[in-house]
Amino acid sequence: MIKSFVLFAFLATLTLCRVHGVPMTALQGDTGWMEMSRFWIRLPNLDYRKEVVVSEASIGGSKIAGGTIAEKQQFPYQAAILINFLDGSGVLCGGAIISSTYVLTAAHCSDGAIDATVIVGTNVISIPSDDQAVEIKVTFHDILVHPLYDPVEVVNDIAIVRLTKALAFSNKIQPIRLPNKKEALLDLANTDATVSGWGALSGEEYVEITGSVKLELRYTNNPVISNDVCGKVFQDMIRHFHVCVSGDKGRNACQGDSGGPLRANLNGKTTLIGIVSYGSVDGCEKGSPAVYTRVGSYLEWITQHTNVPIENPLVIFSKIRLHGGIIGYDRDSTMRKLVTLTVLLALGSLSTAYSVPSARIIKLPIAQELPNIESLVKESSQRITGGEVVLPTDIPYAAGVIVQGPIGTRWCGGTLVSVNFVVTTASCLILEPVPITVALGASNMSNIADPVMVAEVRVHAGYDAEAWQNDIALLRLQRPTTVSATIRPVRLPNMRQLQSPFLNQLATASGWGALFQNAPEVLPLNDLRRVSLPVISNLNCAVRFPGWITENQICVATDMGSPCHGDQGGPLTVADPDGRTTLIGLFAYNSILGCNSGWPAVFTRVTPYLLWIAENSDVIISLDFEY
Repeated sequence: MIKSFVLFAFLATLTLCRVHGVPMTALQGDTGWMEMSRFWIRLPNLDYRKEVVVSEASIGGSKIAGGTIAEKQQFPYQAAILINFLDGSGVLCGGAIISSTYVLTAAHCSDGAIDATVIVGTNVISIPSDDQAVEIKVTFHDILVHPLYDPVEVVNDIAIVRLTKALAFSNKIQPIRLPNKKEALLDLANTDATVSGWGALSGEEYVEITGSVKLELRYTNNPVISNDVCGKVFQDMIRHFHVCVSGDKGRNACQGDSGGPLRANLNGKTTLIGIVSYGSVDGCEKGSPAVYTRVGSYLEWITQHTNVPIENPLVIFSKIRLHGGIIGYDRDSTMRKLVTLTVLLALGSLSTAYSVPSARIIKLPIAQELPNIESLVKESSQRITGGEVVLPTDIPYAAGVIVQGPIGTRWCGGTLVSVNFVVTTASCLILEPVPITVALGASNMSNIADPVMVAEVRVHAGYDAEAWQNDIALLRLQRPTTVSATIRPVRLPNMRQLQSPFLNQLATASGWGALFQNAPEVLPLNDLRRVSLPVISNLNCAVRFPGWITENQICVATDMGSPCHGDQGGPLTVADPDGRTTLIGLFAYNSILGCNSGWPAVFTRVTPYLLWIAENSDVIISLDFEY
């Protein structure tokens, strides 16, 4: 019943000025009289559409609830998007200019669109058209809806519109800044935010367009509220990739504002923090919160599909030491810049600045064509010992790393952490510009879904091969891979897990390594394997490896199996309370006695390197997970 109530609230709120049987492009030019007696809820699945009949015409056009008329040039990043659908209907939504060729909007506005007109440079949507407005027509080829958009759960409600003509920036047309990687971690509660749009004044209002209509841009301000508070209204619909704004005093986004921008001042800069998504069945003027898609949660996806760079500032650390934890380890450094990071990192209450350790960058030769993967695999090692064969969708983040050295081919494991990056161990690699190929979607080596060449290797600057310290590296792919059921990045730990030892948790190691020590096989089995192993304390691990185990490593018992030769760099994961898989380790080494000796297996612990990963890749580290 709870989900039914919330879904109804979503349906009632997303009544988006969509005209039954009348394309919204009719707003442009001399169309004469048009009358709208009803409008439609905009959802991509037509089974969920509900018709809302309005018996009495409203007056004054369409405006944001409780809003103030915007001044000229006050919102130069604001876009209006008139979207058409195959059934002849249309919808008016908002959008945010993020570059000369891209606009962000909501997925529920644009999913299923056949074409659209983007209008910028004006505060007025009018008939006849405003002479100062810039109008750009786009087709469905230019509209990219997030691939995981779900209209029922209302998640991943974000879309990108690619403009067919580049905008000329002026005092009337400007892009809005996106959050940087540090700001993406902020929870934003109590931050003053401003939403703007051409939406309705109330939940009972609708748009009536006749010969000389003018829809004036309006805005309103209210503070961001915590997701916990917002969840009291919308229950389990609120996720970490949402941001909510108070509807106090009836000031709120409303019908017709969907897809529009929510901005805030972050570090003295006007920043896009949200995209209008949905609100309460009570009505937008009744004081309930409004729910927005949190832009900071989609920076990686945005950069993947646009030309918009994301700022990556120096990371701020706290000097406070918690439970003896450290961020990274520099064996020869007397400065020990890398100290404990508290969860206050993302909240800005830190005192002393230190830089994240840099990476040694090795640019690899650009291959004109992929190497013969089959011949390379035949030279490689074998499979994980004591493991079970996995299905193609069981470990979609597993990556095979094929290093073509001057005296032969080396096989290792790796983990896909974004569509552009694989993380592995530095000890797996030859730290020279040699060809490296990553095999993705390769649960069966005879059928690799996506082999990708590596463009660049980024090795931790503090990597110490003799001491096995800071044994971590990133591989930047020559091109983004495509996410599918068999290829999907793994989740990294969040900031609140920095001090978690994961002690006694059952972890999963996977890879294509040997079945046992000194296995005679030349041609490996084709199947990716996995084994479940309990995490043990570093103290117990150090009994077997005295003087070698540091806080940057994590160990597992190997009574039930073990990673072996050829598994180096491969993932160690755990299942978090929300059921999702989180990467906690990268296989580094085991005993010289062999992987069947029963000695612990040692992994590079991922949590000490979260900020290094964020600094040297496009991966966004979450402050917390929503369980």
